[in-house]
Amino acid sequence: MVYKIIIGIVIFISFAGILGYSFTKKYSKLGDTFITLLNEHKMQEAYAMFRPELQKVIPFIDFETNFKFTSKVVDISWNSREVENNKATIKGKLIFENGDKFSTEIIFFKENSQWKILEIDISPISVVQKNITE
Repeated sequence: MVYKIIIGIVIFISFAGILGYSFTKKYSKLGDTFITLLNEHKMQEAYAMFRPELQKVIPFIDFETNFKFTSKVVDISWNSREVENNKATIKGKLIFENGDKFSTEIIFFKENSQWKILEIDISPISVVQKNITE
């Protein structure tokens, strides 16, 4: 009897994990898209993923200078995904061709049915807009 209860709990936890993973997978895909655009030096397209308010904080010329990767990203892993209201946060690690490893956090905000980058931290690059009206 105890084994059946334990098996039931394990199945429930597994199901909840799978459900949570599938629900938040689209946010990691957004992160993958952004990093891929940077990797391919498609800077205008990557910059377009920023909220207009964030674009006011960092002009395109500064974005291009700070976010242009000198080494290609060879692995992206998102180990944390959280969603609350219209805000999604993903955290993970980027591994570059030259061996560098950067911890990464991207916060997306949904407005007008589109997810845009609200804040980004690719250690050592950080862009945060203070006093944002969401």
